Amino acid sequence: MKAAAGIVSGTSDPAPIVAANRFADPVRWRVPPSPLQQVFFTQVTPLISTGHIRRLEPEDLCHLPELDSEDLAAKFDRDWAEERRRRPDKPSLVRACLVGSGPTLIYTGILYVIAQATLFSGPVLLRLIVEALECRAAGGASCPSNQDLYYYAMFLTLAGVVQNLCQAQQDYTMQRLGVRVRNRLMCALYRKVLRLSPLGLQEETTGKIVTLMSNDVNKLQDVFQLLHNIWGAPIFIIAAFAMLYDVIQWSTFIGFLCIIVAAPFTFMVAKTLFSIRLKLLKTAEGRINILSEVINGMRVIKYYAWEKSFKERAQEIRNKEVKLIWASQKVGALFGVALFSTPVFIAVCSLGSYSLAGNTLTASTAYTALALFNMLRFPLILVPFLLTNLLNALSAVQRLGAFLLQDENEKVEPDMSEPGRVRVAAGDFKWPAEPEQPPFELTGVDLDLAPGSLTMVIGRVGCGKSTLLSALNKFVPQTTGDMKVSGRVAYVAQQAWILNSTVKDNILFGQPYDEEKYRKCLCVSQLEADLEILPARDMTMIGERGVTLSGGQKQRVSIARAVYAAADVYLLDDPLSAVDNHVGAALFEQVLGASGVLRKSTRLLVTNALQYLPKADKIVVLEEGKVAEIGTYDELMRKGLDFANLMAAHGIEDEGEDADGKRASTDGRKSMDAGRKSVDGRKSVDGRKPMAEEKPKGPPGAKKDDMSAEEERSVGNVGSRVYLALFNATGTKMSIPLVAFLFTMEYGSKAFLDYWLSWWAADHWGWESNQYLGVYFAIFLFNGIAIFFRSIVLYFFLVRAAKNMHDQLLNRVIKFPMSFFDTTPSGRVINRFSRDTETIDTILPGIIIQFLGCITSIVTTLAIVSVATGWFTLALPFIMFVYIALQRFYIPACRELQRIESISRSPIYSGLGEAVNGVETIRAFRQEAHFITLADGLIQHNADAFVTQKLAAAWLTTRLRFLGTVIVACTAFLVIQGKVGPGVAGLCLVYALDVTKYLEHGTNMASELETKMNAVERVVEYLDKPLESDHETAPKVIQALPTAWPRKGKLVVTGLNMRYRPGLPLVLKDLTFTALAGEKLGVCGRTGSGKSSLFVALFRIVEPASGTVSIDGVDVSTLGLHLLRSKMAMIPQDPFMFAGTIRTNLDPFDEHPEVALWEVLGKVGLRGMVEDAAKKLDYEVVDNGANFSLGQRQLLCMGRALLRNSKVLMMDEATASVDMDSDALIQRTVRDAFADCTVLTIAHRLNTIMDSDKVAFLEAGALAEFGEPADLLKDKTGLFTKLVEQSGKKNSEHLIGLSNAAKERRQSAQNLREVQEAAEEAHHEGSP
Repeated sequence: MKAAAGIVSGTSDPAPIVAANRFADPVRWRVPPSPLQQVFFTQVTPLISTGHIRRLEPEDLCHLPELDSEDLAAKFDRDWAEERRRRPDKPSLVRACLVGSGPTLIYTGILYVIAQATLFSGPVLLRLIVEALECRAAGGASCPSNQDLYYYAMFLTLAGVVQNLCQAQQDYTMQRLGVRVRNRLMCALYRKVLRLSPLGLQEETTGKIVTLMSNDVNKLQDVFQLLHNIWGAPIFIIAAFAMLYDVIQWSTFIGFLCIIVAAPFTFMVAKTLFSIRLKLLKTAEGRINILSEVINGMRVIKYYAWEKSFKERAQEIRNKEVKLIWASQKVGALFGVALFSTPVFIAVCSLGSYSLAGNTLTASTAYTALALFNMLRFPLILVPFLLTNLLNALSAVQRLGAFLLQDENEKVEPDMSEPGRVRVAAGDFKWPAEPEQPPFELTGVDLDLAPGSLTMVIGRVGCGKSTLLSALNKFVPQTTGDMKVSGRVAYVAQQAWILNSTVKDNILFGQPYDEEKYRKCLCVSQLEADLEILPARDMTMIGERGVTLSGGQKQRVSIARAVYAAADVYLLDDPLSAVDNHVGAALFEQVLGASGVLRKSTRLLVTNALQYLPKADKIVVLEEGKVAEIGTYDELMRKGLDFANLMAAHGIEDEGEDADGKRASTDGRKSMDAGRKSVDGRKSVDGRKPMAEEKPKGPPGAKKDDMSAEEERSVGNVGSRVYLALFNATGTKMSIPLVAFLFTMEYGSKAFLDYWLSWWAADHWGWESNQYLGVYFAIFLFNGIAIFFRSIVLYFFLVRAAKNMHDQLLNRVIKFPMSFFDTTPSGRVINRFSRDTETIDTILPGIIIQFLGCITSIVTTLAIVSVATGWFTLALPFIMFVYIALQRFYIPACRELQRIESISRSPIYSGLGEAVNGVETIRAFRQEAHFITLADGLIQHNADAFVTQKLAAAWLTTRLRFLGTVIVACTAFLVIQGKVGPGVAGLCLVYALDVTKYLEHGTNMASELETKMNAVERVVEYLDKPLESDHETAPKVIQALPTAWPRKGKLVVTGLNMRYRPGLPLVLKDLTFTALAGEKLGVCGRTGSGKSSLFVALFRIVEPASGTVSIDGVDVSTLGLHLLRSKMAMIPQDPFMFAGTIRTNLDPFDEHPEVALWEVLGKVGLRGMVEDAAKKLDYEVVDNGANFSLGQRQLLCMGRALLRNSKVLMMDEATASVDMDSDALIQRTVRDAFADCTVLTIAHRLNTIMDSDKVAFLEAGALAEFGEPADLLKDKTGLFTKLVEQSGKKNSEHLIGLSNAAKERRQSAQNLREVQEAAEEAHHEGSP
């Protein structure tokens, strides 16, 4: 270390200091600070200065070594383990968290006692000063001298200084302790997630786990700042009443009796408010759940034109929520009256009883008592809030403790005895039971896989293929038998688990970077060409759930990750289903096959691609949770049985080797071309060089893709436009004048109430005591009414503003184009409806009321002292200048620190959610340590932001309290020197003693207001974004539509051109074709040829650049989007299911009878599964159908489309993840159920479109070939012919046979129709 020892910077390698701009470098911190810095928080001044000059960045934060996450986690693990050992039945999480915190609690307790004790010096010295002034006014001989009074004033000032320093140190130290406990728990939660067993994961949903991290640990942390008040507040109240007894004798007990009388009312109001808030939380949760599903399932909602229905459902809940918000605000206004009027009520009762008892009310008595009553206000308000916070914290501790005690998977050290060997003997595996549903079991598994072998697993949807891999992954509990998986394991899930990080990070997955190995992985995973079109190649941020990549790209990133891991055993769950046929063949050959890079490793491949089975060393056939057949391809073929029948039915035979010495690739399985341009404009090249016009998904050509940017962080002040938007949302221009008038009435009446005591004490009007008391009580009542009305009116305006802003937001978001949802993480959109809406609904009104109240109090105090003393007006400009300068100097830094702290939380929660969803993958790769390190870094960064924020707050608080002390000192010296009457002197000192807290709280509220207005800013930002075309159809167009349009479904496309964004190349070029009513049209072509772009254009997800699309003679561009989309049906490539039941997924708005639901379930082959379920159609569907296999989800989505019974149906690789038998069933269903409908099908299983009436072959966005499949195949040089031939000799013969048979059927049907028509005509001619 050099001369800078003890100085740390937020960066490990700080930039050199630039003389021209010393604020350009990260702020440098001295840790630990010097004693003087620690007392006055001067170490924060450079940060505040920097924040005033430029925007603060994460590098400027202070890091305390005591908050190192790894160290905190290790200590907590040790302490929690010890606590569980000592008390196995009921371990205490609080005790484990507080181990080693005793000295801190004792130190802060001492500071707390000193700070609270010095507060009492104010009333004591006020009494001495006012008594002295009374003595002088009465002409007493033995009155204290001026020198004595100046000593009193000095002691008053000194007490303020001591109180300030002790309170600031106590607050900051307890906040540090709170964040330390919070971080210990956050680290423990993350580690626990990675150890949870399937039972634990089933009992804890992702949302619940994230809530523990985002909400419950914060509730525990919040208690620490006020922890000493739990025992200190009651003592403080008793001490205040003891001093009151010294001032007004037994009348004190009248005041105490008033507390007891007021307590039930306060308690009743608080209880009502609490119950309303609970209902409000549940209602808001229901609304957020619906909106979360709407945003995540927006593609399905747009295809089905369900926007209006889902909006109405959300709006219905929102209306209930607004009623509850208004009810809570009305009760809150009453609660405000109870809290703020109770100390005044106590004063009225105590002083009234004191006077009525015959005692003379003097200024010293009245204002000393008033000062003590004002001191009681804070603890009396605090106690109910403290109890609520304490109960919330205890409840949170129980939930956290229960989660940390959840069932864990045993940690098993890797068996390296025989790398690559997989052996299972009589193995039974069982998932945890679901409520009212028997658990899925995989029984009687006997496997012995040699190192370096390739084993393939096949079977129908839901037979247990994925469960077998999870069992070998040691994820599904093993109930009986022996299992050995030797060596390192790599796992590729059926739905690729992708991190919200760069492509490179997703592939490396915590492994050290090796250039040569990495390049080879990209090459064999067919990713090189894809990287060419990504904005930052392999450093492109993939985004939430991999949304910036196509399905094929995500799966190939997953494969690349597995290849890079260089494992001994590979468990691959149908990864080839998400890629184009020729890409699948390349992946198989270069990665999985006999000459692939993984040839020396043991590979267990689940697949529905039957063409690869002849190349397997061993094949496992599963049926209903049991191993039906096992053996080599030849052995199973010789047995005959179901396997041989299956292969023959789909034209799959072992073709041996072709002329080039390579095995032919049959097209028994062509599946999701998730690498093609998908419905939203997503593009993948899937193994071939892209066309010039091909672009990645999302907003291509953008300067920086939204997905790769951090969450938005506003810069500088919240603009006046945002405040104006909130003002306009109140619905009236009278809101501000009316609120200003009511605040003036409230604080004016309060000042007059206190001033009345000086007239009463001096007998200004020569009245009886009860007359003064009567007026005093009347002013008190008026003040209470004013408090209620200013609260209720302000709340009314703000609730109306919140309702209007949410309605505007929902109306616009539901009409955003699909490109917005594809380039914006769902969390950002949901945040507008959750956190930001909650802020506008409930948090912002409270902050606005407190801010206006503080400002009015400060103005009232300064006005009273100025009018009373006169000379104070000389000090007033200086005080106001210092106050405003401090505020303006501090707020820019504070605002940025709050934004940094807020933004630094999001990655923690999203990272936790990712870990929950990917826990099986993380464990398989044994990368727990890597993810824990990442999470620790995020948690530590957030702690640094929090601590820096609290340091800055302590810096401000200390200085504002000093300013308050200056006001008290000036007031004390001026009333002594300025010949002020004792009554007015008492009034001035009472208000001056109170002004410090208003200065401090007012500045905090000003800063908080700016920060919370960011929620309004974020909502307003969405109110300006462009919308898609009109949803409603013009009345003239509706009138001109044929009755019951479309009757037939004839589709005519003429000169169709489309681009995804202005200025980008065309992706569809001059497409012209006709699909006659009832025709089945197969759409095929290579990757990026524009197949899905065609569907995008037909549904007007993206508006065509030119050309026309007409259905039954109606130009669809003239229709509103709702009408157009509601008349077509779409089965998208990615199945999406809503949380709820099978019934609500098939028919979300109860538009069909139950018998129709059972009918479609039968058509898609799921009726048996649903009938076997305990709840039948009400069988629960969890988030996105996670409790169903991918194939089952696709079948249910197909059922949803069948139920719609549209005249035009489009299927985008809808059977990609189902076995071939299920696929054949679905194709029969489509032919039968949609016999009279026009069906357009994109498919890579060529056998699914060989019996189509027509085939459209697209090439580079243009229509290359169009006609009947059999006719196209006659052209031996045609593109369609070449595509069929690539599937292998045997399979191409099978496909040609299918097309010829289909043509013969169509010809026969045509001949039959002609004969029938001729017979009918002859019949008519022969009739008389």
